[in-house]
Amino acid sequence: MPDRDLESIVSGAGVLPSELLVLFDLYGTLVTASGALEFAPGAIALVKELKRIGVTMGVVTSTENTRVVDDILISGGLKECFSFVVSYEDSPDHSERILAAISKAQKITGRSFERSNVFHFDDSLSRVEGSHRALINHVAVVPSPQYSLREIQASSGSDFVIRGFADKAEVFGILFKKQSEATPRERHRVR
Repeated sequence: MPDRDLESIVSGAGVLPSELLVLFDLYGTLVTASGALEFAPGAIALVKELKRIGVTMGVVTSTENTRVVDDILISGGLKECFSFVVSYEDSPDHSERILAAISKAQKITGRSFERSNVFHFDDSLSRVEGSHRALINHVAVVPSPQYSLREIQASSGSDFVIRGFADKAEVFGILFKKQSEATPRERHRVR
């Protein structure tokens, strides 16, 4: 999709890129779970595009060594795209790592992020609850076509489910949704 089409999604949104905080899990999300050190299809282009338009991004991972994470990001040319990394070294608890990431982002940028504008892209459906405890949006990245996206969303409780990052317009549509469009969890909470 040409960048002008992505820019039309952004310009029609009720949120500015600088108001978003996007958190990525590393293994199985940005980097494939195949065992080889390969970035997921579309991940590098997506991260660079988000950085270009001014979205604050961080990596939240259960990896125990931040230096390893930095080396992986450097290998993909992405180190400068991320404002911070929060790892197992910061906390063994996933929800605490998310809260630490939000705190780091606020300190680095000098601004607060509305929780509805914070998105966590993660391949682990078991970590949905950690995102929800932090009151942020969980985006399940599930490349396997074994189940339909609706089945995955219904069974996991994730706010959004995508197959991967190859379709930047799909990701931009999630991030830059109109403010009046509540996530499924928000609609449930309002009732």
